[in-house]
Amino acid sequence: EYIDLKELLKPPVNNKKVIAFYRVLEDYFLLCKGQKKVWNAKFEQILPDNIQRTKRQQQKIINTLRIIKQYRLTNPITILRMLNTALIPQKEEISIKQLDILRAIINNPYLKLKDIRPKDIPPGTFYNMVRALKEKFVIRYWGILDPTRFKLVHYHITIRVNASKVHLLREAVEKSPFVLTLNIDTLTKIFDEYAGWMSFRVPNQKTIKERFLRWLLKLQKERIFKDETSWHLDEVTSIEYGINIDFFDGERWRLDEISVVRGFLHLAEKTSYTPSKPMTVQKYSYEEIDFDRDDLILATLYQSNYYTSLDSAVETLRKYGFKRSKKTVFKKVKRLKELCIKPAVSMYLNLPVTLLAFLENVRDIDTIRRFLGFMPRYWLYTMKDGDAAIFLQLPKDVVNEFKYLFSVGGKEGGENIYDDAIIIESVTSFGKQEKDELVQYWNKKRRRWEVSQDVFMI
Repeated sequence: EYIDLKELLKPPVNNKKVIAFYRVLEDYFLLCKGQKKVWNAKFEQILPDNIQRTKRQQQKIINTLRIIKQYRLTNPITILRMLNTALIPQKEEISIKQLDILRAIINNPYLKLKDIRPKDIPPGTFYNMVRALKEKFVIRYWGILDPTRFKLVHYHITIRVNASKVHLLREAVEKSPFVLTLNIDTLTKIFDEYAGWMSFRVPNQKTIKERFLRWLLKLQKERIFKDETSWHLDEVTSIEYGINIDFFDGERWRLDEISVVRGFLHLAEKTSYTPSKPMTVQKYSYEEIDFDRDDLILATLYQSNYYTSLDSAVETLRKYGFKRSKKTVFKKVKRLKELCIKPAVSMYLNLPVTLLAFLENVRDIDTIRRFLGFMPRYWLYTMKDGDAAIFLQLPKDVVNEFKYLFSVGGKEGGENIYDDAIIIESVTSFGKQEKDELVQYWNKKRRRWEVSQDVFMI
């Protein structure tokens, strides 16, 4: 959204120090245009004449002013800290134009690169910039699948594992053809238990779902889970995924540990403003499509890489014993993308900590959504019974503040947004995602999954 510089230079709060700093910046931009200063202002040791007049420095200041206005920040300490940070000279690792291109890639996963090229950047220059971005941020396109289209349900299970039996859980889960993930916080032991979560895609047929539930009860019987309170099963109904790089300068994140994080939550609660919408929203339809085993293989392939080439798709099917022409594969892929696969962009953004907050009985999911719109990178899983699971990737210096926020129910006073929160950090992922194993259990003629009792043995 375009905001005029005059609007950005209006102090957001009636504070003497903030007003003085803004007057310094107003004089600075006049000097950059070759004009005379208006205020002859000074803030502490900062003079407009001493600030670098490079285009990058100007853009850094403008971006900071834009964030302050766009995010409606009014805490003087936060504002002054952000403006001071914007004036610190940095080695230019990534240009402002490259950051704009990165933002365009994030906001438009459906579009190919040629469709997001700014008109003022020549094609050769643009693709060189994109190539550099891909190398630096390891950008890739993947797909978020709607498993209900294939007569599958998506289960998310929050667990507390007997610390001495993690290896038994791992062995049991790795044998399952339904497993997606197993993640355990092996660094934090509470009463001889490790917290974690696991997720599965299970055939949506009564007998198979009952067998799966009995399989979980067997894990409890083996004392892998101490009792029925050590695991909680939920059915996922939608996934929302987003990235917001407003507080990223190409190297560092500028999330203030207290002022900004709590300020974001306050803003989410008090207004309808959302700074960035989810990149991708996949709402499960529960409407089965007509599919065969090769459709399942293709869905898995394009989930891993949304822009897999047709040649690779044909070759993958051939390895499974399916001989399909490019034309046939093209039609199948087009149909699958229209019905059940939505694109998303993944990239490395120097966010070393993954935090899971499992929220019980969420009463205000819209506030949660607005709050997540401020976050660097997140996944929101909504559940059938009103629970929600949030996965955040964060810089190290703000993790404790987020854990505190979730632990107090989102608010420090008044009614909480949810009943309780289970917070998990520093997880270790176990096993592989062998989703293709499911293919062998689909009976096209009978239009049903056929899974033997042996699959549920421990």
